[in-house]
Amino acid sequence: MFNFKSGIITTVLLSAFLLAGCDDNKKPAANEKVLHVGTFGVSIGFSYKQNGKDYEGYDIATVNAIAKKLGYSRVELTTADMTGLFGMLDAGKIDTIANQVEVNDKRREKYQFSQPYIYSGAQLVTRKNDDSIKNIADLKGKRLGVDVGS
Repeated sequence: MFNFKSGIITTVLLSAFLLAGCDDNKKPAANEKVLHVGTFGVSIGFSYKQNGKDYEGYDIATVNAIAKKLGYSRVELTTADMTGLFGMLDAGKIDTIANQVEVNDKRREKYQFSQPYIYSGAQLVTRKNDDSIKNIADLKGKRLGVDVGS
């Protein structure tokens, strides 16, 4: 009886010890060069998931091509809103942002930008039957919906 209990205890402890080394997290091999990229992940045509599969779009294809040319083994994508992306970049959690980003003087002081590949002007959308807004001054006192951090 003592040997049976000892055998079970030994088996349980050995199993626990062996399983402790198992990990679901994908950690790059020592020689694997991974480019960590942040993106919105919801911009159709640029960075989005089609039917729950891998991310695709212009931004994703571009960053994958650049990573390949620079000798990276793979690209690891992380999604967040714009404020979160810049925070992750500042904290060193990502190497770059692959997304449409507004370039302004304040950001130029802190970050390095590539050449723009798209120009996206600001747009104002109102109800079809509302012709009271014709310029910026007409917005005074109105409620607006905007994309925070963009």
